[in-house]
Amino acid sequence: MSYSTQRALPGVGSGSAFWQRFSVTQFLVFLVALVGAGVFYIWSCSQLIELGYAISSCETQLLELQRDENCLRLEVATLKNPAHLERIASNKLNLHYPESHQVIIVR
Repeated sequence: MSYSTQRALPGVGSGSAFWQRFSVTQFLVFLVALVGAGVFYIWSCSQLIELGYAISSCETQLLELQRDENCLRLEVATLKNPAHLERIASNKLNLHYPESHQVIIVR
């Protein structure tokens, strides 16, 4: 003859102290809070990814603007070159150095 004894584990079962301590409403509030935390986590991760794309786009735009700035600085340096200015003055504007009788010295 074999006897099997079934013992209830502490804290497990339909009439346990765990289920008596927490009501269904408290369980639902906990579940809603858990789902809310999960949704917030997913939203924050998606915002992080979106901001990463925005930063990448801004960095690309910054590189393009720096390249344009370098080209414009080179163009300004070329246009300020005295030889270039003299060439434009003589060829396009038809300006020449004054002759000696055209110079008036002011003291």
